[in-house]
Amino acid sequence: MNQNEVLEFDGFRVEREAFLGGDCYGLVTSCKKDEEGVSYHLEVEFDISQAKFQFSKCYSHQVVPCNELSAGGRLKVMVYLVEKAAGAFVREKGISQKLSLEKLKGLYQEDDVVMGEILASEKADGLTIEESFFLYILAQNWANGDEFSWACGGVGEECVSLVEEARKMKL
Repeated sequence: MNQNEVLEFDGFRVEREAFLGGDCYGLVTSCKKDEEGVSYHLEVEFDISQAKFQFSKCYSHQVVPCNELSAGGRLKVMVYLVEKAAGAFVREKGISQKLSLEKLKGLYQEDDVVMGEILASEKADGLTIEESFFLYILAQNWANGDEFSWACGGVGEECVSLVEEARKMKL
């Protein structure tokens, strides 16, 4: 954990934190003594799937619910865990940014491969088949000047520009 990011609240300091797998992110604090002089630390778990927090006082001989934190301390921990859990969840689950024309342009400008190879190697996660189709058309048009059209009927009928249709989708 980066020392600049250490959270402190109600006399506690976060010592460890981790994505616990499944849908749970947790943290463990430094130790403190209760009113009877017995040492304990806090463990806070955030169940992402249910958006629930569990605050526990952990003694060497028992674990009990923790209800003594200030409202500000609880809120500070909850905000911290939501931010950390979101980042860990994204990394753990491999959730990626939705593919866009801007992302494809960046990849094209960074590399020496043709747009067709970039399109073949990038995942279209989060896009419908129609969005993927039109993104392909926009990318090839931008990189190579390719034009795509659809003939709507018989001989002599007007063609529809698929590039123009794709631009309407604002990908």
